[in-house]
Amino acid sequence: MEMKPFRAFGLVFIVNKHIAGERYKNMIDEPDCTIFCARGHELCTDLDTGESMPDYGQGQFHSPDTNYLRGRFQLDVCAETVIYCYDPKLNLGRKQKFEPVILDGATQTILRKNSRFILCEGQIEIEGTFYDAPARISIESGDKFVTAVRHSLGLLLV
Repeated sequence: MEMKPFRAFGLVFIVNKHIAGERYKNMIDEPDCTIFCARGHELCTDLDTGESMPDYGQGQFHSPDTNYLRGRFQLDVCAETVIYCYDPKLNLGRKQKFEPVILDGATQTILRKNSRFILCEGQIEIEGTFYDAPARISIESGDKFVTAVRHSLGLLLV
């Protein structure tokens, strides 16, 4: 696993990159992090029961406000996986809410004025400017149409 910090809009994320074939363990008791899987696929097994759990993959989003699974898990990485993690402990206790955005190729959405968006995977186009992940995008003047050039995922700060 490779862990790298990623800074955006005064926030610090840890970007975890897992390679295919890797196996690792994760213990979740009281989740306070927000995690977003930007790429990949992992099989999940409950270490206490041996039971297969729902797979973890691209587009999955968990925050303290969502239904986090708690327990001890083993994860087997099927394809290179990239997970963005926001932890308030790394951000001087600052809690931040996010909304996941998933755009299939050639689909559009609107980013409203004063939006802050983190492109985690893919490529988008805004008014003739192309952005490749990872990218920090701040919409300063007026609402903007966003077109996915290829399948793209990101986090909108709310």
